[in-house]
Amino acid sequence: MEDNESIIFRSGLTMSGIVLLALLSMISSVFIAESSKGDAAAINLAGSLRMQSYRIATRLQQPNSADAYHSPSGRTRNRRVRAPAGSTLADRRNLACGKRPPESDAQSDQFILA
Repeated sequence: MEDNESIIFRSGLTMSGIVLLALLSMISSVFIAESSKGDAAAINLAGSLRMQSYRIATRLQQPNSADAYHSPSGRTRNRRVRAPAGSTLADRRNLACGKRPPESDAQSDQFILA
């Protein structure tokens, strides 16, 4: 009789261990999903800004492009940085560093292409 109780007790412990591991797995999955919520948007923003810098560099290297400094690339870059995904990324980084968001965006509207 003791062997049956021992087997039942062991199987109960095993089942409770499996349930505990499943719960821990679900909790860690939720935590990882929440912590990586804006990472895809940040990667897309970084790729788009990198492509913009390639376009600017290509335009600056072309000898016949007199308007390379005044191209709309700076305005396009500003729009992409100020897009909702970009602003949340910037806000998250500023908050993580303990910085306040800027009061005025007038100075950040200009990019120097030198």
